[in-house]
Amino acid sequence: MAIAIKNIPVLTGKDADYFNNLVEDAKNSPLTQIPEKMKAAFKAMEERSRKFVIKK
Repeated sequence: MAIAIKNIPVLTGKDADYFNNLVEDAKNSPLTQIPEKMKAAFKAMEERSRKFVIKK
């Protein structure tokens, strides 16, 4: 049986530290606070995915 090989993004450097800090803070908080920068990044990703065209 063949296994598909996929690229898996890996966070490194400041981005990884920032993400890990968010995770640690969320573990200790009853509610998760999403920073405005992250909300903006989510919206940008959503827009890019809407505009993505699959070529046949």
